[in-house]
Amino acid sequence: MKKQDLSNRIWELDFIRGIAIICVLLVHIPVFNIKFAGADISLSPFISFVIKYGGAFFILLSGFCISFSKDSFKRGIAVIIGGFILTIASGTVYELGYETEEVLMQWNILEMIGLCMLLYPYMKKLPNVVTLVWGVIIIIAGYYITENVTVTNPNLYALGFKTANFVAFEWRPILPNLGWFMLGVGLRPFIYKERKSLIPQITEATPVVNVFCAIGRNTLIIYIVHMLVYYVIFRFLI
Repeated sequence: MKKQDLSNRIWELDFIRGIAIICVLLVHIPVFNIKFAGADISLSPFISFVIKYGGAFFILLSGFCISFSKDSFKRGIAVIIGGFILTIASGTVYELGYETEEVLMQWNILEMIGLCMLLYPYMKKLPNVVTLVWGVIIIIAGYYITENVTVTNPNLYALGFKTANFVAFEWRPILPNLGWFMLGVGLRPFIYKERKSLIPQITEATPVVNVFCAIGRNTLIIYIVHMLVYYVIFRFLI
C-alpha cells in the first residue's frame, strides 16, 4: 500500500477537524439516547450550543480548508454521496415504519458541504472582501428566514424555507450555511497567505498530535459510520 504523503499538509487544520469530529461523537451520545432510546435526560447548555452552532463551525472550517484540496469538485461529489447515504438511510427507516418524520435528514450537513465544494470554483474568482461581505449577508438573512419565515410549499426546505409543521432530525439548509462556507473561503487568504503551518515547531509526527490529525483526515467516513452505528445501538440495542 502506498504511504500517504503528508509533507504538504497543514497539521493544525487536520488537528482541529479531529477535535471537532470527536466533539460531534460525544455530543451525539445524549442526543441519540434521548431521541431513539427514550432517555429522560436534559441537555446541558454547552451541548445545546454545539448542536445549534457546531454544524456552522464545520461548514466554515470546510470553506477555510477547501483551497488546500487538490480537486474540490471530486471532493464535493464524495461528500454529497455521503450525505445521500444518510438521507436514504433515514428515509428507509421512516418508510419501513420504524420512525416518524422526525427522523428524516432534510438536507443534512454533508449534502450542504458537498454543494458548497462544487460551488467553490466560482467563489474563488471573487475578491476576498466581496466573499466575506456576501458571507455575512447570507448568514444574517439566512438565520432570519429560518427562524421567522414559514411557507406553504414543502419543497423549499433545502433553501432554508420551512413549512409550519416542518420537522427533521438534521437540517442544514443553504441559507444561512452557504454564508458560513463563504466566510471560511474569504478568511483563509488572510490567515494562510502561503501553504505553510503557522506552528512549524510542531509537526504531525508529534505524539498525540498525530492521533488527532489522523482522525481529522477521515472525518467524512467517521461521520457517516457513527450516525449509522449510533442509530442501531440506541434504537435497537438499548
